[in-house]
Parts: sequence; structure tokens; C-alpha cells
Amino acid sequence: MRECIRLGVRGVPRQSGEGKLYLKYTIASASAHSSTRETDDGIEMTRDADLAEGFFSITHGNLIDKEMNTSMAGQEKKTGTLIASCLSRLGQRGATMEYSREDEFESKREEICYKAADIFAEKGFEKTTMDDISSELEMTKYGLYRYFKGKDDILFHCMLKAHTLAGEALAKIVDRKGLPPKEKLRLAIREHVKVLTTKFVYSALRQQELMLPEKFRDEVRQERRIFQQMFASIIQEGIEQGCFRTANLKLVTFAILGSANWVARWYSPDGPFTPDEISETFCQLIFKGIEK
Repeated sequence: MRECIRLGVRGVPRQSGEGKLYLKYTIASASAHSSTRETDDGIEMTRDADLAEGFFSITHGNLIDKEMNTSMAGQEKKTGTLIASCLSRLGQRGATMEYSREDEFESKREEICYKAADIFAEKGFEKTTMDDISSELEMTKYGLYRYFKGKDDILFHCMLKAHTLAGEALAKIVDRKGLPPKEKLRLAIREHVKVLTTKFVYSALRQQELMLPEKFRDEVRQERRIFQQMFASIIQEGIEQGCFRTANLKLVTFAILGSANWVARWYSPDGPFTPDEISETFCQLIFKGIEK
């Protein structure tokens, strides 16, 4: 029986302008046969092996398997070639490899969003044109319109992504069982500041959502409301357990998030405060106000 490695391309937050893509592979079944052949999409391989899965990351053309600490330099453009080469090095020869064109499409959209957010932050949304964005990405404007209907659409997806990143970080904390409300709140503030001080997020959130069409604004605001509700649940838990003072839940939530969210407006990586220093100061001030 032939086994299969399926690879989905996933974009992840950029750090200092460096792009990364994670590619997940899953070995589905085993076979005694081992061969390779080139296809239009890269390399198809079959192999015998046990059920396994893992992640690779590509950064500036280098393929790295984090767990095994191995890397392979190269500027190959074909994902299939990169993965096949790395799998071969790791002794995982012979798997049928498939990767989704839909995943590639979404990965490209994300790459566009990250670059566009940088330009929005530098020039301002109103002064940025689709020509500016396509030029920075070394794309034709026609090619850019394959991925987005216009710069409103790009800004909307930038804002949505920024809120999603914040929401995912908070959800992991809210879902932690057995963690006291005080620790949850402290972690929530720290993680939120950490997200807000990433270049993509503060670049996106510095743009005014009022520039978006109403249908886009409503969706962004809905994401924000979901985040606020999750954050408020931590405070409510603390009030119920007697850790925090009894107060209007909505006002307390808005007070904390209002001060934290403003970090995206003024933070600079070249400024005098690190994200850890900012979050620690905020925690000290907030806990003095709400602790019993």
C-alpha cells in the first residue's frame, strides 16, 4: 500500500521583516515500495515508514526541520523540490507528496498583507496605492488583483489577521484549566502586549478602520467583541473567586484593554521600552487597581 505525505503551506507572523512558511507533512500509511518521480507540482515519492508527522519551516530559501536541527540552504522556488530534498536527508524517502494550491494561494495573500501593512505604516493607508504594493512585491498590478479586490480588501484582511493573532493567543490562556485568575490576567496582558508590538500587528492597527467599507468594519468589530468577551471572562472569574474587587465588568475590561491597545499606536522597536517592560508596568498598575 502506498503512503502519502500531504503538505499544507501555512504563513506565520513575520519577525523583523523576515518571512517564514510552515509546511506540515503527515505520513498516512506504509508500503514496501520506494521510488521517486518528478511531477508538475514538484516531486512524487513513495516509501515504507511508520505513521508520523512534523513541521518544516522555510526562511529566505532555507529549509529547516526544527526538531532535528537540520537545515538545507537553497533558493529553489519549488516547494516540492525543497521538501523532497529535506525528506531524503532525513531518511524519509518514498512518500507521495501533495500540497494544496489553495494553501499556496492563501500563503501568497498573507505575504501580500504583511508587505502592505509595512507600506500602510510608512505612507499611510490613504496615500498608498495598489501600484506601491505590487511594486514592493515585484508583482504586476494585475497579478495583485488576482488576490485582492483593492487596497480596502487588503487592509480589511490585515486588520482581521491582527485581531485573529491576538484572539488565538488569548484563547490559549483562557482555556488553561487550573490556572488562577490572577495568573491568567497577568499572562493575558503580557501576551496581548507581545502581539501588539509585532511589526505586522501594530502596522495594521495604526490604520483607521473607519476607512473601511461598512461591511468590513462590522466584521472587524465583531472580532474585537469576541476578544473583549474572552478577556472579560478572566476578570469575571477573578471577581467570582474573590481575587478581584467587585466592579462593573465592562468598564474594567475597557479600562485594561484601552490602555493596552494604545500600545499599538505609540510603540517603536527603537524606543526606550521593551514589550516585557511595557507589560510588567501595565500589570503593576492594573493589579493595584483591581486586586482585593
